[in-house]
Amino acid sequence: MNRKVVVQRVFPETLVLILDKRKSMVALKVLNSESLLLLDKDGVVLEFVENSSLPTITVQEQILGLSIGQKLENKFTNAAMVFYLTYKTQGIKGSVLAQKTLRFELSDGPVVLYSLDKDPQTSVGALQLILSRSRIEGKLPKIIDLQYSKPVVRYN
Repeated sequence: MNRKVVVQRVFPETLVLILDKRKSMVALKVLNSESLLLLDKDGVVLEFVENSSLPTITVQEQILGLSIGQKLENKFTNAAMVFYLTYKTQGIKGSVLAQKTLRFELSDGPVVLYSLDKDPQTSVGALQLILSRSRIEGKLPKIIDLQYSKPVVRYN
C-alpha cells in the first residue's frame, strides 16, 4: 500500500529506492457493519479493523463491494479530508455522514454542517473564521451551516 515508489540510479553503482507509504487518516463506520474502514487522504481503503483510535465518521448508507486498496467516491474522500482538518484544528472525535452532508458537534457546543461538494480547505477555513469571530464577540452560535454559498450561522 504505497502511494508512490521512486527508483533512482546514482552513478557509478548506487540504486536509491524511495517509498511513500499510505497513512491512515480517518476511520469510517459503515451502516450495519461491525468493522471500521481506515482511509488515507486519497480515499483509499487501507484496512478493516474492529476498533481504532482515529477520528471516526459514521456513514448512514450501505457501501457495497468494499476491498482493501479500493478508492472510494469523492464524497467520502472530501468527508475524510474535511473531518480530518476540522479534527486537527478543533479536536472533535466523531461525525455523521448522510447524503452529501457531514454533521458533527464541536467540543464547545456548536453543531457544524458541511457540504461535500465544496473544497475541504475552504470550508474548514470558513469555520475557523466564524468561530474566531464568535469567540471575540463572546457568544458562540448554536448551528454553523456551511452547505450554501454563504455560511448560515444560528444563535439561540
